[in-house]
Amino acid sequence: MNEDLYSGHILTGIEVKKAGWRKTAKDIAEEGAKATGISRERASGQVLLLDGSLVRRLNNPEKYARAYMKSVTEPWSSSRNDSNGSRLKGNEYLLMYEDLVEYEKKMQEFGDQFWKALNDDLFKYWPQIQADAKIDLNNRYQEHFPPLNELRERYSWKVWIRPLPPPTNPRDIRLTAPQEVIDRAIEGDRRNHKKKMANVIGGIADDIIKDTVKIADRFKDYQHNKDGRKGNKLPKGPGWSNYRDLADRIDKWNETFPDTALSDTAKKIRKLVNEVEQIGDGNLSDARKYLSGRDDSIREPIVEKLEDIRKTVEPATSRFEEWMKN
Repeated sequence: MNEDLYSGHILTGIEVKKAGWRKTAKDIAEEGAKATGISRERASGQVLLLDGSLVRRLNNPEKYARAYMKSVTEPWSSSRNDSNGSRLKGNEYLLMYEDLVEYEKKMQEFGDQFWKALNDDLFKYWPQIQADAKIDLNNRYQEHFPPLNELRERYSWKVWIRPLPPPTNPRDIRLTAPQEVIDRAIEGDRRNHKKKMANVIGGIADDIIKDTVKIADRFKDYQHNKDGRKGNKLPKGPGWSNYRDLADRIDKWNETFPDTALSDTAKKIRKLVNEVEQIGDGNLSDARKYLSGRDDSIREPIVEKLEDIRKTVEPATSRFEEWMKN
């Protein structure tokens, strides 16, 4: 086991408690089904208890905090993604010590934004919101509009950080336990730890594939004569810079979790971005102008290299799946 894992990394996570402002209404679904002729089994009804723009303002700090955390950590425990491909909330994430100071600063800022949005946009106007809700909701769902002191208790924000625990040491297990029990405990802990390490490698591989496919699709779907306002645009300079930053991130994690597929992928990403930069005479933004020309043949080599990058990282994904089974 690489000692750098324990000396250079810590665990972190975010726990946010908040009120829910979207409720299912069966009667609305039934009335909607009758009015439209849609099968009741296919119809659903929801009530938004607060104005949509207000709910978004309240949710944005957590949304941005989780996006930032995802950009500087890798998943450590539990399932990496939910059914929609998003990282599950409440899990443990692995953070490099060298990123800790900046991480704590940024997460504190998001926490401040969380409470500021609540105080300025919700708590401050709660009496008026309660009054409006009685009218707008026809006196229904009033249990979701409690006194202010109760509403405050429905919200909390916690970003936690703790040391990364090493695998079980046989010496830590009671000597009076039967050897069979000790062996099972050690083996179970070894398997669990291996799966957590696999989470890191799998998380990195997933990010590479997602970003690579996203760029490749922009090139495949591009049509020179089509309106660029409708998403028909090649990646801009910052997009390529972020892709190169991904290669740097791969190399950093690869110091602790050595993987040939990941290191080879980082080299190919860096090489491709450098080639695109040369196309723009040293400027990634200028490269976009040239690559947006009429001739598809100038874009085809880029697509081929992106596809090669995707294939290069696949062994890391396969290794993750293999580790998770064992």
